[in-house]
Amino acid sequence: MNSDILHFVRDLKSKISDPYVAWVEPFGESEKSSVKLMGIGVFSENKLNLFLKDDEALGFMILKGVPKFGAYNLDIPEFDKITGTIDKSNVSTKIDLKNKKNYLNLNVDIRTFSSGEKKQLDAYFDENLKEIIEEKFSQMVKESCYIAIKKCVAIKSDTFNVGRLLKKSDTNFFKSIENNWKNEFCNFEFVVSAKVKASIIGKEAL
Repeated sequence: MNSDILHFVRDLKSKISDPYVAWVEPFGESEKSSVKLMGIGVFSENKLNLFLKDDEALGFMILKGVPKFGAYNLDIPEFDKITGTIDKSNVSTKIDLKNKKNYLNLNVDIRTFSSGEKKQLDAYFDENLKEIIEEKFSQMVKESCYIAIKKCVAIKSDTFNVGRLLKKSDTNFFKSIENNWKNEFCNFEFVVSAKVKASIIGKEAL
Protein backbone atom coordinates (compact mmCIF):
# COMPACT_ATOMS: atom_id res chain seq x y z
CA MET A 1 0.00 0.00 0.00
CA ASN A 2 1.27 3.48 -0.79
CA SER A 3 1.45 4.58 2.84
CA ASP A 4 5.23 4.68 2.78
CA ILE A 5 6.32 8.27 3.39
CA LEU A 6 8.91 8.18 0.60
CA HIS A 7 6.34 7.04 -1.96
CA PHE A 8 3.90 9.62 -0.67
CA VAL A 9 6.40 12.46 -1.01
CA ARG A 10 7.48 11.21 -4.45
CA ASP A 11 3.92 11.29 -5.74
CA LEU A 12 3.18 14.59 -3.99
CA LYS A 13 6.11 16.25 -5.79
CA SER A 14 5.41 14.53 -9.11
CA LYS A 15 3.79 16.35 -12.01
CA ILE A 16 2.43 13.05 -13.28
CA SER A 17 1.01 11.00 -10.40
CA ASP A 18 -0.73 11.87 -7.13
CA PRO A 19 -0.64 10.30 -3.65
CA TYR A 20 -3.36 8.93 -1.43
CA VAL A 21 -3.70 7.93 2.22
CA ALA A 22 -5.77 5.09 3.67
CA TRP A 23 -7.61 5.56 6.98
CA VAL A 24 -7.86 2.22 8.80
CA GLU A 25 -8.89 1.32 12.34
CA PRO A 26 -8.49 -1.89 14.39
CA PHE A 27 -11.47 -4.20 14.16
CA GLY A 28 -11.84 -6.47 17.17
CA GLU A 29 -10.34 -6.50 20.64
CA SER A 30 -7.59 -9.13 20.36
CA GLU A 31 -3.99 -8.46 19.34
CA LYS A 32 -4.62 -10.46 16.18
CA SER A 33 -7.66 -8.42 15.22
CA SER A 34 -7.85 -7.18 11.65
CA VAL A 35 -8.26 -3.61 10.49
CA LYS A 36 -11.26 -1.98 8.88
CA LEU A 37 -11.04 0.48 6.01
CA MET A 38 -12.71 3.74 7.05
CA GLY A 39 -11.89 5.79 3.97
CA ILE A 40 -9.37 6.99 1.40
CA GLY A 41 -7.97 10.50 1.12
CA VAL A 42 -7.00 11.40 -2.46
CA PHE A 43 -4.65 14.27 -3.31
CA SER A 44 -4.45 16.51 -6.35
CA GLU A 45 -2.50 19.74 -6.87
CA ASN A 46 -0.62 18.99 -3.64
CA LYS A 47 -3.83 19.13 -1.58
CA LEU A 48 -6.25 16.64 -0.09
CA ASN A 49 -9.25 17.15 -2.38
CA LEU A 50 -11.32 13.98 -2.10
CA PHE A 51 -12.47 11.52 0.54
CA LEU A 52 -13.80 8.12 -0.53
CA LYS A 53 -15.73 5.86 1.83
CA ASP A 54 -17.74 2.64 1.95
CA ASP A 55 -17.84 0.58 -1.28
CA GLU A 56 -16.05 3.22 -3.38
CA ALA A 57 -13.13 3.20 -0.92
CA LEU A 58 -12.99 -0.59 -1.14
CA GLY A 59 -13.12 -0.33 -4.93
CA PHE A 60 -10.17 2.05 -4.81
CA MET A 61 -8.12 -0.42 -2.77
CA ILE A 62 -9.06 -3.28 -5.11
CA LEU A 63 -7.63 -1.22 -7.96
CA LYS A 64 -4.49 -0.77 -5.89
CA GLY A 65 -4.26 -4.52 -5.31
CA VAL A 66 -4.58 -4.14 -1.52
CA PRO A 67 -8.20 -5.08 -0.77
CA LYS A 68 -8.14 -6.86 2.60
CA PHE A 69 -9.75 -4.06 4.58
CA GLY A 70 -13.48 -4.41 4.02
CA ALA A 71 -16.37 -6.39 2.61
CA TYR A 72 -19.31 -6.17 0.23
CA ASN A 73 -22.81 -7.04 1.40
CA LEU A 74 -25.25 -8.71 -0.95
CA ASP A 75 -28.99 -9.23 -0.54
CA ILE A 76 -30.53 -12.44 -1.93
CA PRO A 77 -34.20 -13.10 -0.96
CA GLU A 78 -33.78 -16.54 0.63
CA PHE A 79 -30.87 -15.33 2.82
CA ASP A 80 -30.75 -12.45 5.29
CA LYS A 81 -27.43 -11.14 3.98
CA ILE A 82 -24.43 -12.53 2.17
CA THR A 83 -21.09 -10.93 3.01
CA GLY A 84 -18.09 -11.15 0.70
CA THR A 85 -14.65 -10.48 2.16
CA ILE A 86 -11.93 -10.03 -0.42
CA ASP A 87 -8.91 -12.32 -0.38
CA LYS A 88 -6.99 -10.86 -3.29
CA SER A 89 -7.31 -8.83 -6.44
CA ASN A 90 -5.35 -8.75 -9.65
CA VAL A 91 -5.53 -5.80 -12.01
CA SER A 92 -4.28 -5.79 -15.60
CA THR A 93 -4.14 -2.55 -17.56
CA LYS A 94 -4.13 -1.89 -21.29
CA ILE A 95 -3.92 1.65 -22.67
CA ASP A 96 -5.31 2.45 -26.12
CA LEU A 97 -3.57 5.71 -27.06
CA LYS A 98 -5.34 6.16 -30.37
CA ASN A 99 -8.80 6.16 -28.79
CA LYS A 100 -7.67 7.45 -25.36
CA LYS A 101 -9.05 4.48 -23.47
CA ASN A 102 -7.65 2.72 -20.43
CA TYR A 103 -8.90 -0.85 -20.05
CA LEU A 104 -8.82 -2.27 -16.51
CA ASN A 105 -9.49 -5.98 -16.08
CA LEU A 106 -10.08 -7.12 -12.49
CA ASN A 107 -9.92 -10.67 -11.15
CA VAL A 108 -11.08 -10.86 -7.54
CA ASP A 109 -11.30 -13.73 -5.05
CA ILE A 110 -14.04 -13.40 -2.43
CA ARG A 111 -14.88 -15.52 0.63
CA THR A 112 -18.61 -15.53 1.30
CA PHE A 113 -20.81 -16.33 4.26
CA SER A 114 -24.42 -15.65 5.25
CA SER A 115 -25.85 -14.32 8.50
CA GLY A 116 -29.26 -14.13 10.11
CA GLU A 117 -32.07 -16.57 10.82
CA LYS A 118 -32.80 -17.63 7.24
CA LYS A 119 -30.93 -20.27 5.23
CA GLN A 120 -27.22 -20.58 5.86
CA LEU A 121 -25.15 -20.23 2.72
CA ASP A 122 -22.82 -23.14 3.44
CA ALA A 123 -25.75 -25.54 3.80
CA TYR A 124 -27.78 -24.59 0.74
CA PHE A 125 -25.40 -23.61 -2.02
CA ASP A 126 -25.56 -25.10 -5.51
CA GLU A 127 -24.12 -24.28 -8.92
CA ASN A 128 -26.94 -21.90 -9.81
CA LEU A 129 -26.45 -19.99 -6.57
CA LYS A 130 -22.72 -19.83 -7.21
CA GLU A 131 -23.32 -18.16 -10.57
CA ILE A 132 -25.77 -15.67 -9.05
CA ILE A 133 -23.38 -14.75 -6.23
CA GLU A 134 -20.39 -14.33 -8.52
CA GLU A 135 -22.35 -12.30 -11.06
CA LYS A 136 -23.78 -9.95 -8.43
CA PHE A 137 -20.47 -9.46 -6.65
CA SER A 138 -18.74 -8.90 -10.01
CA GLN A 139 -21.19 -6.09 -10.76
CA MET A 140 -20.65 -4.55 -7.31
CA VAL A 141 -16.86 -4.64 -7.73
CA LYS A 142 -17.08 -3.13 -11.21
CA GLU A 143 -19.39 -0.32 -10.10
CA SER A 144 -17.44 0.61 -6.96
CA CYS A 145 -14.13 0.66 -8.85
CA TYR A 146 -15.60 2.75 -11.66
CA ILE A 147 -17.07 5.29 -9.21
CA ALA A 148 -13.70 5.59 -7.45
CA ILE A 149 -11.96 6.21 -10.78
CA LYS A 150 -14.49 8.80 -11.94
CA LYS A 151 -14.23 10.76 -8.69
CA CYS A 152 -10.44 10.79 -8.92
CA VAL A 153 -10.53 11.90 -12.55
CA ALA A 154 -12.97 14.68 -11.65
CA ILE A 155 -10.33 16.31 -9.43
CA LYS A 156 -7.54 15.58 -11.95
CA SER A 157 -5.84 13.11 -9.63
CA ASP A 158 -3.80 10.44 -11.40
CA THR A 159 -3.42 8.34 -8.29
CA PHE A 160 -3.64 5.17 -10.42
CA ASN A 161 -0.36 6.03 -12.17
CA VAL A 162 -1.74 6.05 -15.70
CA GLY A 163 0.84 8.67 -16.64
CA ARG A 164 3.71 6.52 -15.39
CA LEU A 165 2.45 3.52 -17.37
CA LEU A 166 2.01 5.63 -20.47
CA LYS A 167 5.48 7.12 -20.10
CA LYS A 168 6.99 3.63 -19.97
CA SER A 169 4.99 2.27 -22.89
CA ASP A 170 5.42 5.23 -25.27
CA THR A 171 8.05 7.68 -24.02
CA ASN A 172 8.10 9.86 -27.14
CA PHE A 173 4.34 10.32 -27.21
CA PHE A 174 4.19 11.08 -23.51
CA LYS A 175 6.85 13.79 -23.82
CA SER A 176 4.54 15.64 -26.19
CA ILE A 177 1.76 15.83 -23.61
CA GLU A 178 3.67 15.64 -20.32
CA ASN A 179 3.39 19.36 -19.50
CA ASN A 180 -0.37 19.18 -19.92
CA TRP A 181 -0.81 15.64 -18.59
CA LYS A 182 -3.48 16.30 -15.96
CA ASN A 183 -5.79 17.83 -18.57
CA GLU A 184 -5.01 15.06 -21.06
CA PHE A 185 -5.62 12.48 -18.33
CA CYS A 186 -9.19 13.74 -17.87
CA ASN A 187 -9.90 12.99 -21.54
CA PHE A 188 -9.16 9.28 -21.12
CA GLU A 189 -12.10 6.89 -20.92
CA PHE A 190 -11.81 4.15 -18.30
CA VAL A 191 -13.34 0.79 -19.21
CA VAL A 192 -13.67 -1.53 -16.21
CA SER A 193 -14.45 -5.24 -16.25
CA ALA A 194 -14.55 -7.49 -13.20
CA LYS A 195 -14.70 -11.23 -12.63
CA VAL A 196 -15.26 -12.57 -9.12
CA LYS A 197 -14.46 -16.09 -7.95
CA ALA A 198 -16.39 -16.97 -4.79
CA SER A 199 -15.74 -19.54 -2.08
CA ILE A 200 -17.57 -20.29 1.18
CA ILE A 201 -15.85 -19.90 4.52
CA GLY A 202 -15.52 -23.33 6.11
CA LYS A 203 -16.27 -25.14 2.85
CA GLU A 204 -14.40 -26.07 -0.28
CA ALA A 205 -14.57 -23.53 -3.10
CA LEU A 206 -17.95 -23.21 -4.75
